[in-house]
Amino acid sequence: MERVICAAPGYLEAHGTPQTPDDLLQHNCLLLYSQPQLGHWPFDTPQGVRTVKVNGNLIADNAETGVQLAILGLGLIRLGDILVGDPLRRGELVPLLTDVHHVEPVPIHVMYLPGRHRSPKVVAMVDFLLEHFSHAPWRMPAPAAKQPRGRTTRPRRR
Repeated sequence: MERVICAAPGYLEAHGTPQTPDDLLQHNCLLLYSQPQLGHWPFDTPQGVRTVKVNGNLIADNAETGVQLAILGLGLIRLGDILVGDPLRRGELVPLLTDVHHVEPVPIHVMYLPGRHRSPKVVAMVDFLLEHFSHAPWRMPAPAAKQPRGRTTRPRRR
């Protein structure tokens, strides 16, 4: 998983789109109560990684609430792409500062009790997770909607 900075189009229309990391200081950035360290957003610079300490008037108690607050246009947010992937694909959120945002891969783990003999349920679950999530489906473009099939008529031959 990787973290993404994003905001709702409505927020950006009302408050402008940040062009540089320092512009974030003029924006309402949504934070998570349980992870205050995520209030330091890293950026790549010629001198190395630089962090910007962001602030905002809303602190969510969980990531899902943070996503909903961002979709409602209440501020910018920086969360894992696994959480914001669907809203990004639907256009409810747009990524920001992608050219300078420092990519921090965050591993996703599956934990189970060690032992030589794993239960078939555990094996099936681990196999399912590897098959469905190892290629990061939340980063894939949304499938194109199928066009409804209408009645078609062939031209008559004369």
